[in-house]
Amino acid sequence: MNKIADEYFRVDLKKTLEYAQKADSISDIIEYKSGKAEATRLIGRYFWRVSDFSKASELFHAAFNMFEEIGEAKGMSKCYNNFGNIYHSQSNLEKALEYYQKSLEIDERIGEKKGMSIAYNNIGVIYRDTGNNEKALEYFLKALNVRLEINDRNGVSMSYNNIGIIYQVQGDYPKALDYYQKSIAIKEELGDKNGLASTFNNIGVIYRTQGELDKALEYYEKALDTRLETGDKNGISSCYNNMAIIYRTKKENEKALEYHQKALQMRKEIGDKPGISMSYNNIALMYVDAGDFKTAAEYYEIALSLINETRVISTEGWIRVGMAQMFLKQGLYQKAYDNAKIAYRISRQINEIDLIHVSSDVIAKSAAGLNKFDIAYNYYVVYKNISDSIQNDANKKKIIGMEFEYKYQKEMEITRLEQEKNEEILKEELLRHKNIRNSLFIGFLLVLMLFLVLLYAFIQRRKTNRLLALKKSFEFKQNFLANMSHEIRTPLIGIVGMIEVLQKTKLDANQQDYINTLKQSSENLQIIINHILDYTKFK
Repeated sequence: MNKIADEYFRVDLKKTLEYAQKADSISDIIEYKSGKAEATRLIGRYFWRVSDFSKASELFHAAFNMFEEIGEAKGMSKCYNNFGNIYHSQSNLEKALEYYQKSLEIDERIGEKKGMSIAYNNIGVIYRDTGNNEKALEYFLKALNVRLEINDRNGVSMSYNNIGIIYQVQGDYPKALDYYQKSIAIKEELGDKNGLASTFNNIGVIYRTQGELDKALEYYEKALDTRLETGDKNGISSCYNNMAIIYRTKKENEKALEYHQKALQMRKEIGDKPGISMSYNNIALMYVDAGDFKTAAEYYEIALSLINETRVISTEGWIRVGMAQMFLKQGLYQKAYDNAKIAYRISRQINEIDLIHVSSDVIAKSAAGLNKFDIAYNYYVVYKNISDSIQNDANKKKIIGMEFEYKYQKEMEITRLEQEKNEEILKEELLRHKNIRNSLFIGFLLVLMLFLVLLYAFIQRRKTNRLLALKKSFEFKQNFLANMSHEIRTPLIGIVGMIEVLQKTKLDANQQDYINTLKQSSENLQIIINHILDYTKFK
């Protein structure tokens, strides 16, 4: 039951909870402590996924205590990882890293490779969130190598996605898209809806960066549909945020503000402080566009105060550059320059190309406003080089070509699967016809055999009847002849007796001849009758 619950985690959270609760009940009945601990942990994962961190933490602690009591190190490691996930969701990155490292230590000690790959991946995520992309890539590659070794398909797809994010941040969009498409291929195969949504979202970011707004929106909507289906609030808020950015770029400001407000509301519900901070930043940009600098400044102030609590350095960079753009529009060149410089320093520290691109543009413009033309020129060159790199035709063609290649391969795979399906249907149809033909042949043979049996029985019965008829006829003849013989013989004996009496009387010569003739004839007739009786007895 626990294994089934774990399998459903990425595709159907309700099923995860249902099977984990069943496992919990069964474990109580059979007093299976390890099963009870794992079921408790899996129920905790459900509550973590739906952002009920308090309930999740309570269950993870209960599971950890049970695993510790029975000395099951693997279960303890999983719980440490789960604690890390809660702290990560609450933006306490230092605490999250501490628990991920505890999990890794146990898994390395007991040789639990799948656990090691999960810990490597999660540590990589922390480094990515803190802007250390080189370190993040190192850990993502470690996770990928282990997952390939143990053939963890779901883990491999996750690693491909995370590696793609790093290349995307570094501006290597073709390489990022290549990894995203590898990830999608596996996730589609496994039916990992949450994973697919995450990758769709990341591909949308690439198209947005390339200026392909409709294409970006198409991928964001794909991601949103999937996340609404699975109830992933963190993912839903991310989709709302990204769709709002597209609408703002398309000058559909009312729609953009509506989606930013949706994202902010959901992020408040789940306590996503970095997300809340970014939403305030994005709403501030909307007010800057409208020329309402006072309201924009209020939103920026809230965003900056929140980011100081979470220490997510990349988000601070985007807030600083947003503030710089606001000051630039107001003609406050020094404030614009100072904030843009902070953003630029952060962007170089974390090697985030998009942030370098935007911040260098603001520095160039604000420096020119301050008559620092040498500085303005140098940063303009940086901005121009990145612009050319991001949106050059070759890069676009490569990305478009990769997408068409992916679609072509996907269509070919669909065609292959359909062909195999049709061939299988044809085989089944041929087999069905063969079975029908064989059944008809066997049926014909059975009918023929039955006919022959009936025919033989009919002939035998007819033959028997004829024999019986002949026998009856013969018996009748015998009886008739015997009766007739007896009927004739009795009076004949009487006649012979009378002839013998007459012979003893005194007769003339003629009378004597007549009597002798009668006697001779009677004796001959008696011989014939005796022969008939003897014949009937013989037969």
